[in-house]
Amino acid sequence: MKHLAAVAVLMVAAACGSDAPASGTDGAAGAVIELLASVEAGSCPDVKDIVVTPDAIDCEQIGVLRGSYADDGVDLDDVTVTT
Repeated sequence: MKHLAAVAVLMVAAACGSDAPASGTDGAAGAVIELLASVEAGSCPDVKDIVVTPDAIDCEQIGVLRGSYADDGVDLDDVTVTT
């Protein structure tokens, strides 16, 4: 599951755009952190708000990934993203 979550997030992160960042984000790094949190929460609408190609997002897969970081012992508050 850990690898599946990482691959899925990388695929979704690749769709992030800088032209319309989600509210509350601080550039690309903030968008990635918000994306990770949205995937962890299983919130497909939030994920779709962050990415440039929301129609490409599989909401069923986002639901499957819900809680997978916590299940793997990852605390997203400790994650640092730099650009």
